Amino acid sequence: MQADNKKLKNNHFKARIKRFNKYYVVEFGREIVHCFPSQ
Repeated sequence: MQADNKKLKNNHFKARIKRFNKYYVVEFGREIVHCFPSQ
């Protein structure tokens, strides 16, 4: 159960935070879900 949960999380629920110029962009899969200015 634990391993399956982990695999599922990694494949489908991985949000990436990227820094883009003066903003941080949160990507969820292929869509950008959140964008906020870096201080």
